Amino acid sequence: RREQEAARAQQVQRAANAQKQLPTTVVHPPVIAAAPTPALPATPIVGHGSYPAPVSGPISARFGAPRVTGGLDWQGVTFQAAVGTQVRAIAPGMVLYAGPLRGYGQIVIVQIARSLLAIYGHLGATNVHVGEQVSAGRPVGRVGSGGELGNDGLYFEMRNAGHPVNPLDYIHN
Repeated sequence: RREQEAARAQQVQRAANAQKQLPTTVVHPPVIAAAPTPALPATPIVGHGSYPAPVSGPISARFGAPRVTGGLDWQGVTFQAAVGTQVRAIAPGMVLYAGPLRGYGQIVIVQIARSLLAIYGHLGATNVHVGEQVSAGRPVGRVGSGGELGNDGLYFEMRNAGHPVNPLDYIHN
């Protein structure tokens, strides 16, 4: 009986893997002139990319800046935004995860290209589910309260092939 259950589980897994489709969105990183990024708190969005920002608001923590609490430097940016502010997908893609993650509150991870992920953190609520295709501008959640800095806002991170990349290379104001 156990062998039959194991064989059935493998068959179901193979069928599920066969049905998986990668998003068809092609992302071309922008050409960016080398310029130093100031680590000033609450600065306006000064991105260089072609995607819209997920929320409007100044940036209170920049990519690569040291964390107040120590540990790894910031691997994303934090937008100041009021609790309940709607967070929108920056590009079309497929939701890989929507739920809680220790240290990030509720998060949504959207695969927007073969190896490019957009991660929306410190959400109070999510509006999407795993496997869902989202369009650019679609609400994926709402800003929650708190976060590591104690301020309300959205933590936004992007990863290319699993490595953190500066979101400001992909978004604009």
